Amino acid sequence: MTLAALTLTGCSSAALSGGSDELAAKNPLVASASFEMHRESGCGCCVSWADYLRKHGAGVDIIVNENLESFRAGQGVTDDASSCHTALVDGYVVEGHVPVGAIERLLEVKPDAIGIAMPGMPAASPGMGGTEADWEQLEVMLINTDGSLTPWKF
Repeated sequence: MTLAALTLTGCSSAALSGGSDELAAKNPLVASASFEMHRESGCGCCVSWADYLRKHGAGVDIIVNENLESFRAGQGVTDDASSCHTALVDGYVVEGHVPVGAIERLLEVKPDAIGIAMPGMPAASPGMGGTEADWEQLEVMLINTDGSLTPWKF
């Protein structure tokens, strides 16, 4: 397994990470969280999603992982849930271009689950384009402890 850590780290303070205090205030649990995002080296949209989290005040460490499929499987993420990057936060997996509202709810509710996912790479998702109104219409899935998926409302 080849892992290469990059020095693309974010601070948990919105001001230090380039985020806005207004965005951080809307999602305080995301703003105070530290994410460890695993991606393959050639994926630019993954960096865009990390920047999106940073704008909301989150700290994000990016790890280039050329064995992402194996890493993902080790976290309990099935092929049905997979996307282009896998983030870890507070004991949960956040798979793909998940909006901060869904992550905020995950961190608030703390379900008995592996995490949440936005399977595939929806064109209007955070880091891929679109607007906040578009993001609210996207389907986010809860990854249950048995690997099955159910809709995650946020």
